[in-house]
Amino acid sequence: MNEQIAQGEVDFFYNEVWGDAPRLADLSRILENNRQLNRERATVFAAYMNYNVADGKGYFNTPGVLLTDAVMFALGASHLELGEHMLCKEYFPNNNLQMKPELETAMIAYYDFLVAYQNLLRDGGDFCPVEVSPAEGTTKYADWPPQYGCVTALGKDLGQSLVLHLLNTSNADKLDWRDTDGTQPEPKLLQQERLHLKTTRPVQRIWMASPDDNYGIPRTLDFEQDESGVIIELPSLKYWNMVVLE
Repeated sequence: MNEQIAQGEVDFFYNEVWGDAPRLADLSRILENNRQLNRERATVFAAYMNYNVADGKGYFNTPGVLLTDAVMFALGASHLELGEHMLCKEYFPNNNLQMKPELETAMIAYYDFLVAYQNLLRDGGDFCPVEVSPAEGTTKYADWPPQYGCVTALGKDLGQSLVLHLLNTSNADKLDWRDTDGTQPEPKLLQQERLHLKTTRPVQRIWMASPDDNYGIPRTLDFEQDESGVIIELPSLKYWNMVVLE
């Protein structure tokens, strides 16, 4: 199917993902397959959150939704999830699940962020391995794909700059995007993190932005650089930070 989409006159790939691709890592696999077919075409995921919970009346699980959106957006995709209400089933009129006020507010911030930084998120570049470790403290970091008990680091090389996405999976109870039963816990807010990123490229400036903090407005970060890389000071990390090295 995607091979036909890649050859057709359409604007993007459309992938409806189900239980046969439940993990966050499956999303990147699908995206990589799409990129091999057509690097210029973006991907939209139709992916229904808290699917089992939606069999009855209730609420979306905010941490599950935000972590999944953070991963999709960081990977350069978008999420078909909003219309007259947030979608929980392939039968779109199903509105059994409602958004709590905190999720409604977060959705505005996340989609503003997706639009504001679309050039960094979706306009070219190549994902690359990164080596991140704590400069102080006990927070563990792991390169993509996500691992339990770690902040997931996802690197993207844009030539003149390096984008480092930090996704807080450190206390996730599952590494599935679906959060089928709505049990994904809220991540612990990490504050005043100092981390080391191995890099040989000279760095002139580092800044970060997050849909979880400061209305997505970028802020310049203090850093130190030596022959082994840079030490970066993060003010906080909730679900997702985007750090840019120029």
